[in-house]
Amino acid sequence: MRISGILLAMALAFGATTAARAEGDDASRRLVLAREYVELAQGPNLEKSIRDASESQLASTPGLTAEQSAWMQETGADILTRLVVGMIDDVTQAVADVYTIEELEALVAFYRTSIGHSLSDKAFDLGMRQGRILADMQMAFLQELLSKYCAEFTCPGAAGGAAATPRKPA
Repeated sequence: MRISGILLAMALAFGATTAARAEGDDASRRLVLAREYVELAQGPNLEKSIRDASESQLASTPGLTAEQSAWMQETGADILTRLVVGMIDDVTQAVADVYTIEELEALVAFYRTSIGHSLSDKAFDLGMRQGRILADMQMAFLQELLSKYCAEFTCPGAAGGAAATPRKPA
């Protein structure tokens, strides 16, 4: 009786270890596939595109001397590139957490096709446009919210709490 209990306990322990190992293998496989998907979906020149876009944007900062502008372009692009690399790692982990192995394999297979390459080539430009749209919406939201807040409550520096003007007709 004791031997069968010991054998049962050993079998259960072995099964739990095997299941944990399989789960770890799945997580590792999902992370590898997620990284490949993210790399394929971003296109081959993401860092260069980010650097070019940030240098262009920082070059147009008003009121800077040529030396200051050059420093802003170089330093800002370096910082942004480093931050984007960290963000990509975070996005890769999120993708691995959300999708199954089968879903990730399908995404990778799709982005290896010519239409997948075409979409990834356009992804950066679309992302920049979406970012501007989102930033405009956030600014409109904050302006309207603060305007309404200052109309309701006393706001330091607000001249009588100006009335809110909606961005688009309701």
